[in-house]
Amino acid sequence: MTAPSQAPTQACADDVVSIGDAAKATGVSTRALRYYEEMGLVRPAAHSPGGHRLYAPAQCARVRRIRQLQDLMGFNLAEISEILANEDRLDSLRDEFHRHEDPAHRLRIAEEALTVMSDLDARVEAKQKRLAEFRQAISERRRRAEVVAAELQQEAP
Repeated sequence: MTAPSQAPTQACADDVVSIGDAAKATGVSTRALRYYEEMGLVRPAAHSPGGHRLYAPAQCARVRRIRQLQDLMGFNLAEISEILANEDRLDSLRDEFHRHEDPAHRLRIAEEALTVMSDLDARVEAKQKRLAEFRQAISERRRRAEVVAAELQQEAP
């Protein structure tokens, strides 16, 4: 990952860019991009004639989504892989919904979308529960430390 002081650049906003420019634009390292590819989280849009990875705006947006899920929600890459698979499925269901006019077919699509969204909601809820439990444990430790500190202050000359 790039240093926090390095702001992502505008590269990758409108063009296909090299892996280095994509890394700068998304705030990750080229190594991270290669690792995300290895994990199946993101694929380059194309390769140059020399075989270098090229990234389009869609891939850069996906990398930013990965970072958001890591930083904001604290998901690990395995969890992110499952979340992205669900989000990709929702995108394909939306496309399929708009291609069909048969109400019965559209209903099946809507029901599947609801199932996928329920899965995503359950993942977020489970993460929030684990975070709340962690926070509670920290609060309990802090309270014990405050009691010990107060006792020591009374004993100090």
